[in-house]
Amino acid sequence: MKVTARQTGTATASSGGLANSGVIGTVNLGSAPIARSAYREQIRQIAPAVLLDRDTELAELAAFCAASEPAPSYTWWRAPAWAGKSALMAWFALHPPPGVRVVSFFITARYAGQNDWVAFTDLVMEQLADLLDEPMPAYLTDANRYAHLLGLLNAAAAVCRDGGERLVLLVDGLDEDRGVTAGPDAHSIAALLPEHPPAGMRIVVAGRLNPPVPTDVPARHPLRDVARVRSLKRSAHADGIRHAADRELKRLLRGSSVEQDLLGLLTAAGGGLSAADLAELTGGEEWEVEEQLYAVSGRTFTVRAGRWRAETSVYVLGHEELQQQAIRFLGPTRLDTYRQRLHLWADSYRTREWPQGTPEYLLRGYYRLLDATGDLPRMLACGTDRGRHDRMLDLTGGDAMALAEVRTVQNLFLAHEEPNVASLAVLSVRRGELEGRNAYMPTGLPAAWAAIGLVTRAEQLARSISRPEWRAEAFVGICRVLQDRGHQDLIALAQEAARAADDITLPDSIPSLAAAIAKFGLDDWADRVVREIADPLERARGFAKLAEAAAERGDHQQARRLAEEAETLARNDEDLEDRTVLLIAVARTVFALGDKERAASLTTEVAEAARGIDDPATRARTLPAIGQAVIEMGNREEGRTLIAEAEGAVLLATDARTRQGALKAIIAAAVDVDDEWAERIADGEDTEDLWDHLWICIARSAADSGDFSRTERAASEIGYAHDQTLATRVRDSCRRDKGRPGLGPTPSRSSRARRPRDRRTRCPGQSADRYRGRRRHARR
Repeated sequence: MKVTARQTGTATASSGGLANSGVIGTVNLGSAPIARSAYREQIRQIAPAVLLDRDTELAELAAFCAASEPAPSYTWWRAPAWAGKSALMAWFALHPPPGVRVVSFFITARYAGQNDWVAFTDLVMEQLADLLDEPMPAYLTDANRYAHLLGLLNAAAAVCRDGGERLVLLVDGLDEDRGVTAGPDAHSIAALLPEHPPAGMRIVVAGRLNPPVPTDVPARHPLRDVARVRSLKRSAHADGIRHAADRELKRLLRGSSVEQDLLGLLTAAGGGLSAADLAELTGGEEWEVEEQLYAVSGRTFTVRAGRWRAETSVYVLGHEELQQQAIRFLGPTRLDTYRQRLHLWADSYRTREWPQGTPEYLLRGYYRLLDATGDLPRMLACGTDRGRHDRMLDLTGGDAMALAEVRTVQNLFLAHEEPNVASLAVLSVRRGELEGRNAYMPTGLPAAWAAIGLVTRAEQLARSISRPEWRAEAFVGICRVLQDRGHQDLIALAQEAARAADDITLPDSIPSLAAAIAKFGLDDWADRVVREIADPLERARGFAKLAEAAAERGDHQQARRLAEEAETLARNDEDLEDRTVLLIAVARTVFALGDKERAASLTTEVAEAARGIDDPATRARTLPAIGQAVIEMGNREEGRTLIAEAEGAVLLATDARTRQGALKAIIAAAVDVDDEWAERIADGEDTEDLWDHLWICIARSAADSGDFSRTERAASEIGYAHDQTLATRVRDSCRRDKGRPGLGPTPSRSSRARRPRDRRTRCPGQSADRYRGRRRHARR
């Protein structure tokens, strides 16, 4: 279609804007999603369940990280194989001392694609971008990857310093870096470590005894300073395991064909295969495989719970040294034969469209194998396979891993001198489909998974929610479930909620989220984010919410300070309605702090001001909120009087729209006094919207009183889909009070049809005949 534009004039735009004076097609100005790293889960696979006899070493690491400037920025821990070095480093990465933020990388060949400079830069950048709440750098190539890494290190170190923390980069296994031996054009990970760490940053490296410093490390680099070396004594607990595992490996290498196949398949796969997987691959019986593996598990092989199916045990080589020994014995030809068996196995499940029960390895570990071996055609096939992604969604509850796969393949194609445009187009379409299908998800669903013990699935699901306000609500829901259980990751999950809230562009949802997140120990963050709100009204709302939260947790001094700031901002607001709402919130907080006289003074002040409003609709909207607050403070008669005055004022309102809004406020307040009074008000207008509003108010009132059955009945009467989401929130709140997770609202689509319903319903607790009689009377 040809489009012509004439005499279009001129157009201008500021930096970052878009100017057009003619015809323009579709323009996509969407930003990349914020990076979220799951590398911590891999560290958990390396760390021991309990670290024994390492208190001295942990104290030394903590002292190194906390030392004031000037102080050495590098420490290099060296130890022989099987000394327990990686166990110590993994434990420290998972349990850093207060005020320390650790970004880590464990160089290992046991996990596919984890032993070269590309993996190092990608995984460290992902963790840094997560810390900074930024997207991963776009269009990474070998030429710009290092520059992006340095930029993120500088930014993250400065953010940590300004926040009173210290950034620590931990790299374990320098001697296992494939870049040291891959050829003259290879790059070592050691050479990428900054010679002068920025903003007080510290760097901890670990490796074997007396390794040569890679030749590409600059002459004046701290790694060439022997004073930075710290020898780690061998752990007796690790040494005994080593000898037994070494004997078992040699036995397997000389064992039967089945034993050699088990070793070869696990070595080629990079670990992560279950007994059932190995039985399918070898053609044997599962019990035979389990018997073979059981005999050597804990020494040659390490047993881990499946990442997504915790009830399934998977196996990896027990140590990096064992992995290397197995690779050397098997040789490249036999390893390639075993990889081909893995490819045929994967193809068989692809042909069957990834049925229920597809092995977890094929949905997770297999892609890492493809990445490690540079098998781009198969990576593209996996990254664009809708059936595979659907099965991953079914298994994990989210699309975070699928999106990560698509982004990885996109970056690999973009790194080529002549990218395959057709492949990139297919990948872009698939990425859009994945991002789009996460836009409409119940924000309470992740909490439901957390409540039944599947916290990892809950996290994955929450991370896949695209809109930051909904993602924040989802993480808050998870935190509520885990708070009473003393879960070790509660703070980390609350920080996820905070990071999502930081991404919110519209300020109206920030105050409530900030108050909710503050309850999990992030009150400093909540205070900061509220102070950064530009709109004085929303900032005042934020202070009022935080004051209420502080009062609930018993921090009376903080509550008073925040209430005073909210009151100051409220009194500067020229809008009487807004000022009334804020001062009422302050009065509630002051009342909760025990200052009843001050609370009464504030409510009297705003009540007199509201009674003096000339416009009847505005007066009718303002008085009910004051009446509700007065009732909560114990003066039921005065509160009822204020609500009745609002009911009288609304009769004088002439504009239908403002009258409807005032009636909703009156109904909400009347429900707190008497349901029948609220019903008579709704009967007086007899509109579907008011009746739906009445049901919501009754549901809220029932939830506040802990009457779950009444809440459910009221919520079932609501007609509008949007209103149903509000009632669901109320119902879920009641469920949480009873220790049961709710599903939360499903954000509604504009095209969602209204549910037809029979208006001959009844109010909870009343007879159907009585209700129908009132409806007939209202229609006459």
